[in-house]
Amino acid sequence: MTPLLLHSGAGLPTWIWDEVRADVFAQTRVVSYPRGTASLKEYAEIAAETAEGWGSYGVVGHSLGGVVG
Repeated sequence: MTPLLLHSGAGLPTWIWDEVRADVFAQTRVVSYPRGTASLKEYAEIAAETAEGWGSYGVVGHSLGGVVG
């Protein structure tokens, strides 16, 4: 099954994905964005680091996480 990288909105905690993660049968990782101001490039770099080691994966994003995804 294709793993999923979950992108939250800016400043939201990673636990907002807990119920989603419990209901999907795929491996998941949640991108943890820093609080405060960061550039879009910095957000994309954080997301890429979170997905490191996965050859391919699906993306699910909310708010700013959708833009980055």
